Amino acid sequence: MSEVQKSLIDEIEAVVRKFDSDGMLAANCAEILSHIEEYIPEISATYWSYWTLTKKIPELEFPQSQEKLIAWTTNYIRERLLDAMGSGWHKGLLAQVTDARRR
Repeated sequence: MSEVQKSLIDEIEAVVRKFDSDGMLAANCAEILSHIEEYIPEISATYWSYWTLTKKIPELEFPQSQEKLIAWTTNYIRERLLDAMGSGWHKGLLAQVTDARRR
């Protein structure tokens, strides 16, 4: 492993520790999910309803587009809470740390 890769991993782990200092983030997210899971479709619909009303996203004028986005967002929220410290989160951190280093 190169020094750059090791440095990048160290930086990502430092960010993870700030979000998960007690190691309970994944368990806490799973608990949150258990409390809100039945409401996630409504949360997603409300989110996309806002964007539909702004008329900033032309595709949202079509109900089938709204339905697809609501379903996608519902799944996204569930997956993020089920796998709070998973690869998706780490990929996002990697992108942010990499971007910050370029500046």
